[in-house]
Amino acid sequence: MPVFYLETQADEPITTRSGARITIFRRKLSLNLPGLHRQAAWARPLAVLVQTPDGIETLVPAADTLQQLWTFAALTALLGLAALAWLTLRRRAHLHRRG
Repeated sequence: MPVFYLETQADEPITTRSGARITIFRRKLSLNLPGLHRQAAWARPLAVLVQTPDGIETLVPAADTLQQLWTFAALTALLGLAALAWLTLRRRAHLHRRG
């Protein structure tokens, strides 16, 4: 089995009370760690397929939250650096006043 494996998976369809069928699709990235007999996996939703009883199919793409996640991580890092700089400057000012 390869070390990295990327696949698209479809869950079992769910049937609603109205007779519509809902199928969720996701992309899964697997990392096989040779020698350790372990596997790490990361999956994210791709789309939802809705099939109505009268035969109409609608494919609804999932929102791409990966970009939002990276933006949040970058903002958190910037706020952390700003807080660290503020604390460092405050400590230096306090030490400068003392002696």
